[in-house]
Amino acid sequence: MLRTKGYYSITIPEFNNLKVISVNTQAQNDENWYNLRNPTDPGGMLKWIEEELKASEAAGQYVYIIGHIPPASALNDWAMRFNALTERYSYNIRGQFYGHTHRDHIGFFPSFADKEKIAAYYLISPSLTTYSNKHPEYRVMTLDY
Repeated sequence: MLRTKGYYSITIPEFNNLKVISVNTQAQNDENWYNLRNPTDPGGMLKWIEEELKASEAAGQYVYIIGHIPPASALNDWAMRFNALTERYSYNIRGQFYGHTHRDHIGFFPSFADKEKIAAYYLISPSLTTYSNKHPEYRVMTLDY
């Protein structure tokens, strides 16, 4: 899947059967003109993500999602559908981790059912580059899933 589509999942049994889903976030990049061909689900990735999350839910498996561009940085069809999946499977998704912005911050998914509530959050790590006059940074996280 990685070679042909740019996304994959891996189960890590040593960590209580944890699954890591790596998404190809170019699917939501507003500057990727190729997405105009299929802005809703390029490469069938959202369908695949939903199948992975459904299988994890059935197996009682926790999930981490990783990617480059944070999902809420785009408000296109793909990002909205991804956010809906995140809310639906929020019990199984124990963390989401992204980069791209070169800043250390946190993002939130608003709830579709109640816009006043937060459905989920994601962490955006800083960068080792000095891009935009920023100091190189990195984060080491200890996660309890």
